[in-house]
Amino acid sequence: SSRTSPKLLMNLRLKSFESRVLNKDKWKNGFAVWGAGRDGKNFVKNISVELRKNIRVMVDVDEKKINAKFYFNRDLNVKIPIAHFSSLQRGGDYESLPVVVCVAMYRTDGKLEENVSTIERKEGDDLWHFF
Repeated sequence: SSRTSPKLLMNLRLKSFESRVLNKDKWKNGFAVWGAGRDGKNFVKNISVELRKNIRVMVDVDEKKINAKFYFNRDLNVKIPIAHFSSLQRGGDYESLPVVVCVAMYRTDGKLEENVSTIERKEGDDLWHFF
């Protein structure tokens, strides 16, 4: 409803996502967050502390974000590596990690969808679109 804040809605969605997806065994050994921008950072900030520890890397296509090498958040005491999305592909440093995509779909002229298709994950299993 119009009275429900966007932050509350996201937190409710995230709690459900945590219980239905991130608490499964496949995700407990770590996962990647695709998107080091606003949506990815909001996901990291709002995920439970316990599950935040399972984030191994954030991936992106933006060279500026990748060149920063890490996402720091002093308030949360978080330092997460940032890498190019290709590190999720076969032979990459993070090839075995499940992935949460935190990039708005359909705003990239199909480029996001094209890139996601190269990492060989199965949507609804080891690949989930959160935003």
